[in-house]
Amino acid sequence: MDTANISLLPSLPITERFDLPEIGAVYFVLSEIGNIEYIGKASNLYRRWRSHNCCADLSNPKTSKIAWLEVCNETERDRLEREYILNFLPEINIQWSASRKPRMPSYDRQMRRLLEVMDSEDKTYLIEEAAEFVGTSRRTFERLNIPSREELRLAKDGKLRKVRVFDESELEKIKQQRETPVFKPSLVTTTGENPALQVVAVSDLQMFAGFIVEAFQKENQKLLSTGEDKQSKKQIDVSSFKDKLILNFAQALALSGLPEDDLKKALKDKKILAKKTSENGTWKINRSSLEEFCKSYFD
Repeated sequence: MDTANISLLPSLPITERFDLPEIGAVYFVLSEIGNIEYIGKASNLYRRWRSHNCCADLSNPKTSKIAWLEVCNETERDRLEREYILNFLPEINIQWSASRKPRMPSYDRQMRRLLEVMDSEDKTYLIEEAAEFVGTSRRTFERLNIPSREELRLAKDGKLRKVRVFDESELEKIKQQRETPVFKPSLVTTTGENPALQVVAVSDLQMFAGFIVEAFQKENQKLLSTGEDKQSKKQIDVSSFKDKLILNFAQALALSGLPEDDLKKALKDKKILAKKTSENGTWKINRSSLEEFCKSYFD
């Protein structure tokens, strides 16, 4: 493509760049007399020219215009841009190329950093290796909050990735702390020695066990007596209603001496003449019917 053909491409003045289409294209910035001042590419022509920084280098931005060749394929855009720049040698492209400092490719920078890490004398561990070094699971290890840092490591897929690494010195401290036994003796000796390290005679152990059994028996007896006291408090004085003909459930239970479940079943099966007076289960029980049931209870 020559300059004459480029003049046939669709174009807009730079002052109207916000009306550019949203298409992938190789574009040409043309001066007022048709000279190519700059060549570039864009996956979205409109967005690219919303914030383009080449306007300040143009000979006359007010009279320049943008022509474009629509190219949807990214590989094709890259190839055409290189060919057009080498063919037309636009002034701004040449100036920018000369002013740019040679930059180390990203992969080379990462490899250099990786080599620096490999040459370092400080031994580091990944999180799985660090957990194994300390002697814990990974979940427990993460709860220890051990200081870490990010480094580049070569992943299984052959790519360099940032990973968390742990210094051996920090891991060694945690390992020693976990391996150091912590004694919490329940006895205090006058000599100041740790009772956990002392040898105890069998007779002393037997005596100590006897104290424990005796204390347990006392406590058990106390609980039993407390239960008896509570039960005795619930007992009803039968003499206070011995002449009543109508009894409530508690009075009938105390007077008859029947098991509570048996009395409830007899009332439910209507073997005793009785009536419920409310929804909460208050009973009015006929005394003579209760006496008859008690006579036939053991039949």
